[in-house]
Amino acid sequence: MAIPLFIFAATVCRFIQDRRLGGPRDQLERILNRQGNRKSKLDATYLPVLDRLLAGLDESQKKEVVGRFKKIVGSIVILGSPLSPCSLAQLLDIPLDAIEDQLDYLHSALRIPLDSNEPVQLLHLSFRDFLVDSEKFGKPEEFPFWIDEHQTHSQLALDCLRLLSTGTALKQDICNLKHPGTSRTEVDQKTIDACLPSEVQYACRYWVFHWKESKQTIQDDDQVHRFLTSHLLHWLEALSLLGNMSESLLMINDLVELLHVSNSSEIERFLRDTQRVISSYGSAVDSWPLQIYCTVTVFAPHQSIVRNTFSLSFPNWISSPLQVESSWGACLATLEGHKDDVRIVIFSPDSGWLASSSEDLTVKLWDAKTGALRTTLKEHSTKILAIASSPDSSQIASVLDDGMAKLWDTTTGACIATFYMNSPMRSAAFSSDLRWLSWSKPGDETLKLWEIGTSYDTVSLEGHINLVGAISFSYDSSRLASGSDDGTIKLWDIKAGINLATFKGHSDEIFCVAFSPNSHWLASASADGPVKLWDIETVAYVATFESQRKCISSVAFSPGSNWFASSSDTIELWDMQTGVCKATYETPGSIPSAIAFSPDSNRLASGSTSNTIQLWDMRGTYIETLEKHIVKVSIMEISPDSRYLTTRSSDNIIRLWDMTGAFINMFEGHKDTVSCIKFSQDSQWFASGSGDSTIKLWDISGTCRATLQGHRYASIFHITISSDSSWLASVSTDNTIKLWDAATAICLATVRDYIDLSSPIRISPNSRWFASGLVRGRVRLWENTGARMVTLIGHHGQIRAIAISSDSKWLASAAKDQIIKLWSMAGACTATLECPINDISCLAFSPDSTWLASISYGEALRLWDTATGACVAKIDHYRTEELHLEFSGDGSKIYTGAAAFTLAGYVSPSVPGAAADLQDERCDIGVSLDGKWVTCNSRNVLWLPPAYRSRHLRVMNSTLAFARSDHDVFAITFRSPWAFGA
Repeated sequence: MAIPLFIFAATVCRFIQDRRLGGPRDQLERILNRQGNRKSKLDATYLPVLDRLLAGLDESQKKEVVGRFKKIVGSIVILGSPLSPCSLAQLLDIPLDAIEDQLDYLHSALRIPLDSNEPVQLLHLSFRDFLVDSEKFGKPEEFPFWIDEHQTHSQLALDCLRLLSTGTALKQDICNLKHPGTSRTEVDQKTIDACLPSEVQYACRYWVFHWKESKQTIQDDDQVHRFLTSHLLHWLEALSLLGNMSESLLMINDLVELLHVSNSSEIERFLRDTQRVISSYGSAVDSWPLQIYCTVTVFAPHQSIVRNTFSLSFPNWISSPLQVESSWGACLATLEGHKDDVRIVIFSPDSGWLASSSEDLTVKLWDAKTGALRTTLKEHSTKILAIASSPDSSQIASVLDDGMAKLWDTTTGACIATFYMNSPMRSAAFSSDLRWLSWSKPGDETLKLWEIGTSYDTVSLEGHINLVGAISFSYDSSRLASGSDDGTIKLWDIKAGINLATFKGHSDEIFCVAFSPNSHWLASASADGPVKLWDIETVAYVATFESQRKCISSVAFSPGSNWFASSSDTIELWDMQTGVCKATYETPGSIPSAIAFSPDSNRLASGSTSNTIQLWDMRGTYIETLEKHIVKVSIMEISPDSRYLTTRSSDNIIRLWDMTGAFINMFEGHKDTVSCIKFSQDSQWFASGSGDSTIKLWDISGTCRATLQGHRYASIFHITISSDSSWLASVSTDNTIKLWDAATAICLATVRDYIDLSSPIRISPNSRWFASGLVRGRVRLWENTGARMVTLIGHHGQIRAIAISSDSKWLASAAKDQIIKLWSMAGACTATLECPINDISCLAFSPDSTWLASISYGEALRLWDTATGACVAKIDHYRTEELHLEFSGDGSKIYTGAAAFTLAGYVSPSVPGAAADLQDERCDIGVSLDGKWVTCNSRNVLWLPPAYRSRHLRVMNSTLAFARSDHDVFAITFRSPWAFGA
């Protein structure tokens, strides 16, 4: 390296001025002597500085000085970032005074602070280049201070691991946060610096870097293996606190690359498992450091090596573990950040980033290796129709349905160009070289083609006889395919602007078309169901890929053109050679809406209606053929004693679970969809109604006690059981209500009326009468013999909810007329409550009838004063599929399916109509408003991974039970009192 003259001059001046090394005249003479016999300016500059360190010493003393120099100064010039003398002393395990003594002689080459807590820095990188110059290797007599980079990196890596493994440098909850839901942003920097001193911070950030630069391999039971199996979770917690969690996966990836070829099977399995842990839970740990212990030990699969290694970190505030999967599945990670459905996903050609566009009018760029969000492109005013990357991945283009196209810099996120097409668009696509943009217009069969960046002259491609809804360019940008609502697909030559071929075979509108990367195949999906494959060269139909699903929304080919993926309500992976579906991937709680393969074919990205992006592993290890019948959960019912839970799925089977999530029994017998389930009050049996016109009574043991037949050619809509469990009522599409004796299975009475099937039926707590909703907004009261009692008239809309007070003296009804009415048993309307919503789905009285609670799917829970008719509170809640509403026995709490709210000490406001906000009055265990957390007393305590979020859930006492769409039921029971952090 040629050293600049000013660096040489500055170093010489500092050397001459430093009287600790001798007088100025002697110093200058040494420099001049070195100038004459050195070819290298670096040698001439720095050797005089170092010569003084050995002046007058015998051989043994020289050896000691050189060794200390290499340990201290060698580390300083190799460090990933500067450290202070105090931190160096701790990291290198050398007394501080020894370090300060060494540095005293090097003021001309290093910036040495007066405060030992300030970092030592190189004055110029040339000093480092001089010390590590490979040409000095093997010349200890001439260059005794030469630094072996690899050896120094190796020692620093070992020093880092020693430090991190010593005492309490790393431990669980290092900053004493105590509460597992504490956010990193709540921890001040002073606390972090006090609990994680500079040298520990350095070791956390750089030990992998030093090991990698040392060129050493990793083996079973070596220092790296022992450190990770003892401190992996502690280290990840520290990285989160330091704001470096996003780098953890890259560091683990680096370690994988360093594995020994033959003696590393155990550490390899550990590292591979760690990759899955970080990919799955890293985004949460990045924001909430202590969640690393919760997520790994609660949600990681049973066979996870990391989970089993750190099983003692299982939260002591959870009394029973979750019944989780046995092993990792194909989903590597779920990326969260969008606020609406994700409609498009693409990988950059260099595999550096992944882009997603959403109905929230943003495009997000994610790091393709770590999943970290890089930037968000926000300047979109209308729906985004297409996005595409430039060939060098430096730019990304987006086009909107109002005809505006934008070009963005992927590094800065800046918009660098905007183009106005002055034309509304229905569908659009960019060519892979970002040279062309094609689009169709609403109400027009013509396809438009524009060469980006030229004048706004466009080419019109005419030939379709119906609207165009799907467009795709070939990978070589020479051809264009367009799919029409009439079921035809046309192939166009871009340069000539002519129609090359028309493919016919679909019977309904085309949803998507896609070229294979080798430009040999074209795949199309239509509203008629299957995916069709076409040969582009011969313009011939090749094959039909019959999916169990309908409405394929997206198709994508693998880069090798030997696979393609299709998305509907699942993702299916197809073998091009055999036409066989090799794998099916489900996204619980959402529908995949877009798919894209990575350039190396190792991953598949899918956007979904849950505002997320899933990354799937396409390598052989995780390719999964689904052999079991896929079913969908649509009902959850909890027994009154909170011991049992039932689910009904699309295979007409009822499954019974205990509240730990353990499967108990399967109930088969219905020949059509199970539409409703209801437990007896003693929780010993339950009734199920079906589309096969029957009601079945089941013992918990699994025995069918009776089949109730009487409704003819009709589906059972509702079932309710009396509080004494002696009789039940059923409502059917034959417009009858039947009353049944639960012991003898005899039909006691049949009520024929103008029954509104969407309206509920309720039995009074004293079991003597029941109420049902009728058409035209009426409510009818009946005796348990079937005799008519009274008709309640006053609503002007469909009855949506009915509740009866605990003393059986009052009734409340809610209708679509935005009115809740309170009634006496004699039929008198005692109060009319005006509610601003018309979709109230549940009502509940407090035990003393002082309060009435109402809840709906789309609005807040409301609390009403029955005496004044005032709405005294609005409570937002997480929307579950099966709405639930009840008061505690003492009336101090309200329970919804997902949370509990305290009313203790709450009194009705003196001013009618005033509304309080009980948002902060959440109590006990619940689910957060966004469904992403388990909460306790309104604080987040346990982050739920996307695969464990469900709207089929129920919180009962200290247990949270939820069912996923694949019919698995999971339950977590928490200890009480809540000993978080204890």
